[in-house]
Amino acid sequence: MSTLNRTWRTDRKEVALRTKKALAVWFSALMLLVAGNEARSLYQDRNAAPGPRADYFPNLVLKTHQGKDVRFYDDVMKGDKIILMNFTYAQCNGICPGTTRNLVKVQQMLGDRVGKDVFMYTITLTPEQDTPDVLAEYVKSYQVGKGWTFLTGTTEQTERIRRLVGFVDPNPSLDKDKANHSGLVLVGNESIDRWMQCPGQGNPERIVDAIIWAESPNMKKTRRHVVERGGI
Repeated sequence: MSTLNRTWRTDRKEVALRTKKALAVWFSALMLLVAGNEARSLYQDRNAAPGPRADYFPNLVLKTHQGKDVRFYDDVMKGDKIILMNFTYAQCNGICPGTTRNLVKVQQMLGDRVGKDVFMYTITLTPEQDTPDVLAEYVKSYQVGKGWTFLTGTTEQTERIRRLVGFVDPNPSLDKDKANHSGLVLVGNESIDRWMQCPGQGNPERIVDAIIWAESPNMKKTRRHVVERGGI
């Protein structure tokens, strides 16, 4: 088992202590902080110093649903930002549609934070069929908002990434069956090497709790200062 898999174990007690009221205060304060700021680029941390997983995540070049080239480590995983990642495919009639709809709710709950310090990524399991144009139609059909990027590449690339992030069934026969793929999502922050998985169809509020848990000290400090100044 990789060291990344071992880091997904977390003390859920800290997350459980956060209430709906605290979330509402935080999001309101955050909106005041980011008002008027432009969304950060997908390439926001490319020039930052390498993080703790620079030697673990490959810098494979993938294609977004908008047809842009991105590097998996430099542009997707690297830096002080929270990522939420899952795997799906456009023709999936099983767990995928429900997971996507649930994550749309998560995106809506996070508001403008998505695309600033929280980034959502969905990687296709069938890149040979899911071209950027196909994924763009998928994005449109589910009314996916900004800050959520769908990625494709070669089969070898997406399979390598899937295994590195731990979305693997120990039964090889089940693992090969795409209809049986995991409905989990990965939440993490590479800058502090903090990672966990949670059910993609779970309560959206609990997924938001997981995102809060992945905040870096700098993110927590910023949120505390905003609340102190705003008097909310």
